Amino acid sequence: MFDKLKHFGTMVKNAIIQHPIEILFVTYVTSILLPYGGEYNSLKTFQNLIALAPICFIVLYLARSTKAYWLLILLPIAIALFFTEIKLELIKDSRYWAVMLCTFLCLISQHWHKNNTYFVRETVNKLVNIGFAFVLATIIFAALSAITFAITKLFNLNSYDYSLFERFWIFSIVWAFPVLFLTLEHQRSADDSTYLNRVGEMLLNWILSPALIIYTTIIYAYVVYIIIRGEMPNGVVANVAFPYLTIGLAIQAVQLLLQNAKWQWFYRYYVYLALLPLALVWYAIYIRLSNYGLTEARIYLAIGAITLSICYGLLLVQRFAQYRLFSAVSIAVILISVFVLDPQQMAIKDQTQRLDRYLKEHNLLDKNNKIDKEAVFKHKQSLDDNRAEIERFNSMVSYVAREFHSEKFKEKYGIESSYELISERDYNENPRIFETSDLSPIRLTKTDMENVKEFIVLERRFYRPTHIYTRRTEEDRNQCQTLIYQGYDFTTNEFNADNYTKTAQACDEIKAPTEFIIAFKGIEPEIQFNIDDEVRKIFDKHNLDITQTHQYEVLENIKSDLLNIDLGSAVLSLSDIRLQFEDNIGYMVDNFSMKYLMFK
Repeated sequence: MFDKLKHFGTMVKNAIIQHPIEILFVTYVTSILLPYGGEYNSLKTFQNLIALAPICFIVLYLARSTKAYWLLILLPIAIALFFTEIKLELIKDSRYWAVMLCTFLCLISQHWHKNNTYFVRETVNKLVNIGFAFVLATIIFAALSAITFAITKLFNLNSYDYSLFERFWIFSIVWAFPVLFLTLEHQRSADDSTYLNRVGEMLLNWILSPALIIYTTIIYAYVVYIIIRGEMPNGVVANVAFPYLTIGLAIQAVQLLLQNAKWQWFYRYYVYLALLPLALVWYAIYIRLSNYGLTEARIYLAIGAITLSICYGLLLVQRFAQYRLFSAVSIAVILISVFVLDPQQMAIKDQTQRLDRYLKEHNLLDKNNKIDKEAVFKHKQSLDDNRAEIERFNSMVSYVAREFHSEKFKEKYGIESSYELISERDYNENPRIFETSDLSPIRLTKTDMENVKEFIVLERRFYRPTHIYTRRTEEDRNQCQTLIYQGYDFTTNEFNADNYTKTAQACDEIKAPTEFIIAFKGIEPEIQFNIDDEVRKIFDKHNLDITQTHQYEVLENIKSDLLNIDLGSAVLSLSDIRLQFEDNIGYMVDNFSMKYLMFK
């Protein structure tokens, strides 16, 4: 055992000696991040460093055997000195992820072997080493955490720093993971291929290959089925055929590594069998684009289909059936799709044009060229059971609203959000469900804050309690306590400060609570209220009978009061609220989402 550990330690030492710049770089990054373990806001300061670290590490690793290796020491130095000067949030930028993916493809395609067997073996070895290094790094994290936990419990150290575990994770992933990968890359034992064949023969010959054959049979059976029924494929077929083509390509490639590969009668014709699923993918893309237009996801689906089409096309021509070309094609397509094309802007432009055209064709604009909500509701009502048409309209509105800033969306269309058009309220004169929202950012002026004692931002959704809002007692699991109120305790900083009755009763006898009570404890003054009572006061203020249904336009007039509830000593601001009408009771709050609590 100790000999094996000593041997492993020697391997790690050799890896460090062979890759000094990479080791120094990951050590630097680790030392920068470790002090901020558990401090999310502080770690955000280093998010660009975290984003650039894997790219820098891979570039240094790939350059190890070249003359440029020592010149590339300038790269980690530049990143260390100037990562704070980068104004973009790289992790949220699609261009960063394109470069990251291309860098990863270069890593697993490292030597770009022309021989397919060598290329696939190199790729599989890389992936196995990455996976095994991650497992070992996770084990290191688990071991450090377990030791810390044991010491804490055994020696009654009741108060300890939970951020230790975040620091252990940073150390394991940022330092141990890349070092272990380098170590595994250096132990090129002669029996690697034997090991891979033992595992591969079982996995590929008896699990994945039969599954792929069954998958192929199902797709062809589906085609026969729709031909018999005289139907056309639907758009969902892409969700089945696309992963089939991707997985099939990978499984066929790994066949080259097996010494005793089975099912070769199938793989000889697999490329030709895959042409039908490929055609189905393109037809599904056509259906989606013609019915629902471009979205960023659909553009990437089309780009993926183009990549697969090129790869399968290369396989059809023996001369070009080289897997290194697949990596080259993938890298080229990724770079073009992000740095030449702009899928996000293409999608927004297309969806906006489609929505504008739809609104004009169906006369859904008012005299100011803004969306007429009542015209939209009447149009939806006229569609009756044509759910496909309603879904098409909703998808356009929601996509444009999601991609636009709320102020820009309101300026162009005259409404605050798509929620006002696609909410599932009744389209009759007296809706039994009323939903309203204000998703604009919190903006308070100096005048607004003049008489404010305390301002607390709280974001949480509260739902009307039902009979399942119970808590089983420890003594008897058939006995339950019922919910009294929901809320937040500022003393313990608990969001789920839910209070239950002290006495219990049989769980199957408990009925749903009739009151929707919210409480905020641990502050002065403490606040507890029934949200239904507050809504009732608002209805009374506007001379509305809460026990009667009202037209949507009437309820819209009380929107401001519903979203800013005056509790006397404080104002509760909401992002949205949903009222539901119950016979013999009237309007009741179904759920609402908080924005902030402002004490006067």
